[in-house]
Amino acid sequence: MNKSLFKYILIVLLTLTAVFFYYTFTPSTKIEKKIFKTEVTKKIKDSKKEAKELDYVPDEAEIEYEEKLEEVYNNELTKIQESIVDSKNVSSGVVVGGNERFIKKEELVSREVKTNSFKKNNEIFSLDKSEINNLNSNKRSGQIGGVHRDRFRQQIIEEIAPETIKEDDNEEVVPENLPFVGGQARGYTMLYLMHPRARDTVEAQVEALIVSGLKQVYLSVLIDGTFSQDFSYLLNVIERLNTGNRTLTLALYITNGSTMRRFSTTEIDAGFNKIDPVKFRDLIRFDTNTQEKFKSLVRTSKASFQLNKSLNANNKNIAIVMLEDNLKKESYVAMRDLAKNELGNLVTFIRNPCVGCYSGNDSQTDGDAIEFHNPFLIPNLSSVDGYTNDGTSYDFPNENNGNLTLDDMRNFIQTALTKKLKYFGLWRMQRQGLYGGGFEHPDRRNYEYPTVEQLVEEVKLLREGLK
Repeated sequence: MNKSLFKYILIVLLTLTAVFFYYTFTPSTKIEKKIFKTEVTKKIKDSKKEAKELDYVPDEAEIEYEEKLEEVYNNELTKIQESIVDSKNVSSGVVVGGNERFIKKEELVSREVKTNSFKKNNEIFSLDKSEINNLNSNKRSGQIGGVHRDRFRQQIIEEIAPETIKEDDNEEVVPENLPFVGGQARGYTMLYLMHPRARDTVEAQVEALIVSGLKQVYLSVLIDGTFSQDFSYLLNVIERLNTGNRTLTLALYITNGSTMRRFSTTEIDAGFNKIDPVKFRDLIRFDTNTQEKFKSLVRTSKASFQLNKSLNANNKNIAIVMLEDNLKKESYVAMRDLAKNELGNLVTFIRNPCVGCYSGNDSQTDGDAIEFHNPFLIPNLSSVDGYTNDGTSYDFPNENNGNLTLDDMRNFIQTALTKKLKYFGLWRMQRQGLYGGGFEHPDRRNYEYPTVEQLVEEVKLLREGLK
């Protein structure tokens, strides 16, 4: 082996060693959001360029050795990138002092702000990213966020708005998001946002919203503990959706009327899920213990609403006392007034009745706006009301599950836009871990991880008719 090849090998190995030790021993709180720093990448490229410019003519053995070295180089580079992702523990993002950082498993377990649901599900909440990934058995076409964000962003923009990709010095310059459009708040109903097994699913959908170019973003979440409670992560998502020129309509469902209707069979004991809806109507009006438990749940929502409003005065906060409620007017008013005493003018109250779902319930709102989940009731709504298709899923072109088609969804979206509804939220049953075979406990569900192709179609839906 001649001296030039030896210099080449030495330069590359020294560079790799320096990068490895830098990222292995740098504290995670000091690692910047760009997972692979530009300056380090540049050093590697410069070193390779310098080595290639050395003046020597390799023989066949040296060429073979160089190819092997290149393979080792690429493998080591991948390991370094993966070690950086592990050290950041991207599955445990929290907002601290207005800044995003990522906490380790040990710190997460030791935090003082543990809810009852957190304590009961401590083994699940203390999982790190790799362990959570192993819980989810769904096959994936590739990660969408994190180190893969740039690739995903380029794919979705190439599909929807390729004309926005420019060239600079023979390199493509991809914008951060699609051209902005507005006219109605659009987004996702992610009841499952706080559950650790759904973390990757949520991250993909959040990334789609960020890239979508929506001026007014909508997000709704269930907070009663049905899908666990991780308010630090919810705050993290709220902060990210407030970047750029976006406003956020944040809707939080405080209790879960849908699961309450299965009170006698459900395993989910969070909130009021195991109480007969008919009994609950009286309990919330007259029982002090029930009222105090409800007020305690309401208080858990306050920090999220406060953060959203502090990030942009034009943001909208919506409190919905019960998801798909089973209430009569009197019990709805009782819940609304209890919540209003806690939240004051921080929120707007909207009622979400499930019309005809349980004996004796009604849809009277006492002057509040209303949210329906039945697409055929959209014509009955007005400009102060909202809609999500929670419970009415849709299929992609390669599926035949008997759900709505994408064309159906487009028609409903156009109707909602014509009616000037306050918001429109997308919901897909598989993302919530439902596959038509009953209601598995959320801790045992597999939450569908969307493909890039699916997210492209959904972004098209979310942009439908907006200008």
